[in-house]
Amino acid sequence: MKIFVYGFANTPLFFNEVFRESKNLNDNIEWGIIFPNSPYKNSSDNILKNDNIFYLYDKFNEIFKSNSKAVKYNFRVEADNIHKMIAASKNGYNRYSSNHQERNANIIYQLYKSFLVKNTPDYIIFPDVETADGIILLNICKELDICILYNVHTRYLGQSFFAQDAYETLPVFFGKYNDNDLLKSKGILQKYYNNELNPFNLNIDNSHIIKIELPNIIRRFISGVKNTFKFESNAIIESKISTKFLKLIPTVRRSFLMLKFNFFQKKYFKALTNNDGKPQKFIFFPLQMTPESSINTLESYFIDQLKLIDLIRLNMPHNFFLLVKEHPVMIGERKSNFYNEINKKSGVLLVKNNLSTKKLIKMASLIITVTGTVGLEAYLDDRKTLMFGPTFFSHLCDRHRSYENIKTEIFNAIYNKKEKKTKVTEIAKIINISYNFTLNDPLFFNCILSKSNVKNFLYAVKNHINRLENV
Repeated sequence: MKIFVYGFANTPLFFNEVFRESKNLNDNIEWGIIFPNSPYKNSSDNILKNDNIFYLYDKFNEIFKSNSKAVKYNFRVEADNIHKMIAASKNGYNRYSSNHQERNANIIYQLYKSFLVKNTPDYIIFPDVETADGIILLNICKELDICILYNVHTRYLGQSFFAQDAYETLPVFFGKYNDNDLLKSKGILQKYYNNELNPFNLNIDNSHIIKIELPNIIRRFISGVKNTFKFESNAIIESKISTKFLKLIPTVRRSFLMLKFNFFQKKYFKALTNNDGKPQKFIFFPLQMTPESSINTLESYFIDQLKLIDLIRLNMPHNFFLLVKEHPVMIGERKSNFYNEINKKSGVLLVKNNLSTKKLIKMASLIITVTGTVGLEAYLDDRKTLMFGPTFFSHLCDRHRSYENIKTEIFNAIYNKKEKKTKVTEIAKIINISYNFTLNDPLFFNCILSKSNVKNFLYAVKNHINRLENV
């Protein structure tokens, strides 16, 4: 059995420990790794076969300099087109002309496809997809019938599972549960109602952290810059050199963003007042982080969230207003013009960030989100929710289906009574497909490199594959 992994960002540090653990267990697994960026491209050399290690930009310049013709994409009918894949880019592709964007995607397609055709992996594990190349790779997997194991963290529920694709589509065996799942579900719900959980609940043992040696952060930065010019000079790279540099000084960067917000943007945020003393009816739309995979990948049309604000306010009941709240992580990140545009829209109130999101959820007649965790919170709190994008929990909420019927969808979500699905059972179904591991940035969350997390991940991979083969 061949299992390859998509070694995005700092995840190779984790995957290398998985490879070692699998070798210790004498698993009948042939591992491989795909590097979409350069920092760790040689980190698996002494662990895996050379033929199973691939760095995307190793031959990129050669193809770019030869006058390569456009290729014919063979993506399946149901797969996304190349333009939507390009749109998943966070902040790289939009700096270039459309011709340059398509040429870059064209070369990535050729390189990834030739490697996969040559090596024929059975499965590819994706920790996350935050770049256009990752989406292209995903769709090549569909084209070549390579099974996708896309990592999804269940947020408040504190576990992770493998979805069928980047849209967090639940695995084909989803729907079962047992008494143990029900017991865990009741415990999670009780902790949620007691405010003992946070939106990114890392339910893993953080003892026995595997120690790894990393070069000095300045050396890593310099090495990254050198590789950028040597291998990636003609490629569209998502993270700019200035972005890499700012990551070296996070405190300075955060201070600058707060100054920017306090002096230039704070004026756009208003208090929630009620002059006549009567309850006001409103729809609550909390803004999402952007650029971020949770929106760029899952529903790239709404990367410009002003589109959704217009869609809501132009179709909501006449005696309602739309309340918009900024994501706390985005304070100082957006351009001032974004908030200025919101303030120009009638029927919309941009509220101060110190207001409790939980209270606003309980006060609102309807909560609307693209793919945000607020949708799961609203479901757990028995609040009416309309979701515009796919997530692992979107089947528990009302879903937007058609722009032509948006007014009906909003009115139905507000006024029609829905048959409530038993939360204990529905959460138990998600628990049944989930495991006690977390796959994230090991430099940001050092518990990712705990021995138990590595072992749990490896068990989850093997168990998930076994369940797929026995459907």
